[in-house]
Amino acid sequence: HDNCLVLSCMHDVANELLQRLFNAHVFEREAALYKAEGIDAAAVSYTSNDAVLALLSAAPCGLLPLLEEQGLLGERGSSDNFALEVFRHHGQSRHVGKPKRLSAKEDGERVFVVRHFAGGISYDSRRFVEKNVEALHGDLHSLLPRLAGYARVVLDTTMP
Repeated sequence: HDNCLVLSCMHDVANELLQRLFNAHVFEREAALYKAEGIDAAAVSYTSNDAVLALLSAAPCGLLPLLEEQGLLGERGSSDNFALEVFRHHGQSRHVGKPKRLSAKEDGERVFVVRHFAGGISYDSRRFVEKNVEALHGDLHSLLPRLAGYARVVLDTTMP
């Protein structure tokens, strides 16, 4: 289905962060506490989701920084370029892939799967960049040239 960018990113990143917090508390802190108290406890193995968190948010090539970069490119940035960058940087990652099946409205070049801790989620990057760019209201665009001149006057009169 067509994931709403803001909701899916917030939801998926929040879930990954909660899973990381759970892992740290249940596995890492408890093991340290047992060791500090001299309790011989067998090491518990668990799957870390640090790689997925880095994939989502680590600069400069995490998915969110790549999306932000496409927005900053202005007209040169696009959702199609975003998907290309995802595959260029993460195509060999075990956490990113192509979906096994596409719906009739999905374009295989724009759709990618992120294998989150809890399972794979398919994202259609169509309009991701456009939804992510925060455009200024038209009135603010017309006001900016006047503000720049005003700021120059203020700086000239207040700076030694």
